[in-house]
Amino acid sequence: MKYIGRLMHFLLMGAKNPEQASEKSARIYGRQLMLSENEEWHWDPIEQYLENSVFGSPGLGKLPHFLPSNSPFEKLKAFDLRFLFEEEGARVILNVTY
Repeated sequence: MKYIGRLMHFLLMGAKNPEQASEKSARIYGRQLMLSENEEWHWDPIEQYLENSVFGSPGLGKLPHFLPSNSPFEKLKAFDLRFLFEEEGARVILNVTY
């Protein structure tokens, strides 16, 4: 959803499609829009409506289907997260076992 804010103003200022808006955004902000393999942007210039095929639109957001086989945590055996609050600030200790 964060990319809708970056693309929308370029589309409203005359970019013909989300790809062209992404190129203009990359030139100004220095970051290229990254899409997953099954993700696309749909722009309706008449309605001025921008939607992401996976996440929806700001007014009608949706969560993609969770595929457990694609999870980076599939082989995770243990996860221990601790916070220690000290005078200088917080210290975080993270132990991850695969």
